[in-house]
Parts: sequence; structure tokens; C-alpha cells
Amino acid sequence: MLDIAFVLLVIAALLVVVGLCQPLAAYLRLPPPVLLGVVGVGLGVFPAIMSQLGWPTQTDPFADIFVALPFSSASFIYVFLPLLVFEAGIVTDVRRILQDAAPILLLAVVATLITTGVVGLALWPISGVSLIACLLLGAVIATTDPAAVIAIFRDIGAPARLTRLVEGEALLNDAAAIALFTVLLEMVVSGREPDIGAGLREFFSSFIGGGLLGLVAGRLSLSIIHLLRDDRLAEATLTVALAYGVFIAAERLFHVSGIVAVLGAGLAISALGRSRIAPYNWSFLADLWDQIAFWARSLVFVLASILVPRLLGGIGIHALLLLAVLIVAAFAARVLVLFALMQPLEFFRLSQPISAAYKLAITWGGLRGALTLVLALAATENNALGPETQRFIAALATGFVLFTLFVNGTTLRSVIALLGLNRLSPRNEVLRDRVLALAYAEVSDSIREMAQYHALPESAVEQVTNPYRTWIAEADLRDEAEGLSTHDRLAIALVALANQERVLVLETRADRTASPTTVQVLLQNADALVEGARAEGRLGYRRAAETALSFPLSFRVAYFLYRHFAIQRFLSDRLADLSNCC
Repeated sequence: MLDIAFVLLVIAALLVVVGLCQPLAAYLRLPPPVLLGVVGVGLGVFPAIMSQLGWPTQTDPFADIFVALPFSSASFIYVFLPLLVFEAGIVTDVRRILQDAAPILLLAVVATLITTGVVGLALWPISGVSLIACLLLGAVIATTDPAAVIAIFRDIGAPARLTRLVEGEALLNDAAAIALFTVLLEMVVSGREPDIGAGLREFFSSFIGGGLLGLVAGRLSLSIIHLLRDDRLAEATLTVALAYGVFIAAERLFHVSGIVAVLGAGLAISALGRSRIAPYNWSFLADLWDQIAFWARSLVFVLASILVPRLLGGIGIHALLLLAVLIVAAFAARVLVLFALMQPLEFFRLSQPISAAYKLAITWGGLRGALTLVLALAATENNALGPETQRFIAALATGFVLFTLFVNGTTLRSVIALLGLNRLSPRNEVLRDRVLALAYAEVSDSIREMAQYHALPESAVEQVTNPYRTWIAEADLRDEAEGLSTHDRLAIALVALANQERVLVLETRADRTASPTTVQVLLQNADALVEGARAEGRLGYRRAAETALSFPLSFRVAYFLYRHFAIQRFLSDRLADLSNCC
């Protein structure tokens, strides 16, 4: 039995490795999961390499901890996943996600079902295992980790709504895949024949039930937080307890999806807590969860990657053929969702049109990572599957993770460059120049005010502000040379106007002259104006303005309650918010 102190020492050493991998990945221009995967796989094969070199690994504690890793799939799921999922929910802007609910649900839930079905049906005729086992593998590899493509989208200035779609997909995708995996695994354990109708009913009841339980738990937790008198340490402690408590309650008491319940609780805290928790405390809470999630995500990835040599044991030529089929089927399912099923949403304006280049980037950027390895490990630990099925799921899932990490992950930037997404359009270049020019002008004004206050010589002021004036003049010449149309210049002006409105809203928040709820609504309206003007010019700006000026659903519900049941409280609150917004 491994000494607990030694295990903790190894975890501490892994945290050091994780900390060093972050700047190294940035220097190498690689997604951090790729580098962490290399480190984990290297540690996993370390005992075998040492054995080949003649090192006596049978009694070596280092070999013991890497060959017989003291973590089961249950350890990963119960210790790490609630933290990761809750953090994803609590940092999400729920109101903005709801605006894109249709495409996000399509990419997350429907795409998970389609990927599972396509992979299962593609492998079943040639794999030699049952259909339910092939579908189970499809659910395992349906999880995606879009962190790399999101980071690159932000670097190249992709539309904010496009980035939000990918983030929203990641938010629900893992929960949907785990719920589906659980349903299929229960079918295998119970010995039932595959029943698509019953499986879908069970999946949606588990998914929806977990979501409702999480929302109720999050709402009740906010009621308790209200009694803590703005104690930030107590508030943060309660959220950690909420993440674990709602997960265990959902899994063991209510028999619904624990991961979806945790996500629902996180979203409830995010939607309602921003206006009920003091701004400073909320910033502390968000930073704390960001750090917790970073530790958990990195440790899960390294520890799961250490398992790769064990999961790949005994892979042969037939398995490599199946892996090739799996890769083609998984990416074909992704293309089907993005290029076929997204079209109706774009046609009915339920989603912003996404260019073919961006869809290809999203397809290639769907990396698989630690969660896929954890689910594969869970399959190998379930004796109801049988040794052949266990090897089938473990080997193919692990091979697929390695392919996406070391092929997709290392070539993603090159693919994006090949698609031309790393270059700004002429209109976006002018827009960038206008935003920077405005910022430089404000910096110059601030410098002059400071110089006047401290009675600094004019020559010193000129020396500091001259580079800014030179850059602005050069930007004006570049912009004139672009020869943009009147439509493009109007769009740029509207974006600049909306950005200035956002600055004014931020000043309002700093001065605390409006409630946090009002500031949040105003910021969302300003962001919608920016996105609308960038995407569709004057028409997009007008649509966003009309949406901002229309009565929200909460107001209509409050008015309904007042008119039919004489309940005044909710209408009074909505009217107060509307008066602050105006």
C-alpha cells in the first residue's frame, strides 16, 4: 500500500510541473492540454522505460504510483468533476447564453446524441462487439474541450457571439455526454436490449431532473448567503459545499444527473448572485473558483494521461483500423451538425450566421481530453462490460484523445491561418484603429491633466504624448487608404458609439449610481449593439436597439402577476430597474 505522505508529495510535484507547463506552452504556442498530455504520457511510460534500462521497478515506489495509480474513475468523478462543472457555471453570463439558447442546445445536446449515434453505427458492423458497446464509446468521445479554439478565436478578434457559442457548447456538452454515458451504462448493467425511445426518455428525464434540482439548490443557497452579512470567506465556503452536496444528492437520493445538477446550481448562482453578492465579494469568489478549477483541470489531465499506457495495452492492427473509422465518424458527425443542422437556425435568425471557415475551425478545434479518459477508465472498471468490451472502449477512446491532442492540437493555428481567420478584414482593421485611437487620445488627455496638476513642464508632456499622436495620424492615413464603402464606415461609427456607451456604463458601475442588476442589463445591451453593428452594420445595430428597448420577459411576467393577481412587488422592482436603465 502506498504511503499517503508519498502520494501527497507526488501531487505537489505534479502541481509544480503544471505551473511550469503554462508559460512553456505559451512560449511554444501550443494549447496547454497538449503539453500536459505529453508530460502525463511520459510519466505513464516511465516505469516501462526504466525497466528496459535494467532499473528494478518492481519495488520502486515511483513505479508503484505510476503503474498502480491510486485513483479510480470514481475518484476523478466525485473529487474533481463537481469543481470543474460548478466553476464553468458560475463564470457564465447566463443572460447572454439564454440569447443563444437554440444553437447552444443544438451544439451541446443534439450534437452529443448525433455523435453517439454516428460513431456507434459506424463501428458496429466491423468491431465485433455489441451495438450498445459501440454507442457507449460514442458517448465517451462525444465530450469536447474547445479551450484551444476559444483562445485562438479571442486572439484573432472573432465575433464575440461566435466565441460565446463555443463556450456555451462546452458548458452543456460534458453534462450531456456524462448523462448519456450513464444511461447507456445502466442498460448494459441491467442487461436490457437497446431501446432508442426508452433511452432518450431516460436521458432527458435525468438531464432535465438534474437541471431543476440544481436550480432549486442554487436558489436556496443564495437565500443562505444573504444571511452571511457579506462575509466573503463564508460565501465561498458555502459554494464549495453546494457543488459537492448537490452532486451527491442528485446521484444518490434523486437518481438524476449529478453533473447537470452541479451545472444548474452554478448557473443559478451566476444568474442571481451577481446582484445579491457584493461586487468585491463576487470578484473574490470568481477568482477563487478560477484557481480551484485550474488546479482540478490540470491534475485531472495529467493523472488521466498517466493512465494512457494502461488503457492502450494490447492494441493491434484491427484496433488501428477501428480507430481510423472512429476518427472519420466523429468528425463527420461534427460537420453534419455545423453545416446541416445549423442552417435552419441561421435561416430563422435563431443564430448569427457562421461562415464556413469558422465552422471548419470549430470542427478541427474540438479536442478531446481528460473527461474522455476518465469515462474510458470508468468503462474498464465495470465488470458488466466484459474484458473484450473494456479493451475496445479503452483503446479506441484513448487513441482518439491522443489523435486530437497531438494532431488537431498542434496544427490548429496552422489550420486557422490556412482558412484565413488570422487576418482581420479591412473593416475590422479600421475598427481596431479607431478603438485604439480613441484609447490613445484618452491616455493623452489623462497625461495632460496629471501634468497640469503636478505642474510638469510642457516639454515632458510632449515627449510622452508624441508617440500617441504619431500613431493616431498614421492610423488616419491607413484608414483613408482603405477606401471603405459608406456602409462600412457607418458600421464602424456605430461600433465606436456602442463602445463609448459601454465605457459610460462602466463609469456608472464605478460610481455606484445604479444597481448591479441595472448595470448588468446596460452592459449586455451595449455589447449587443457592438456585436450587431460589427456583424450587420446599421441593420444589426437597429435590431439590437429594438431588442434592448422592448419589454423583457421578466417585466411581462411581473405585469401579468399584477394585473391578474394584484401582486405589486415584482412589477415595482422591474419598474425601478427600467427607470435606472433610462
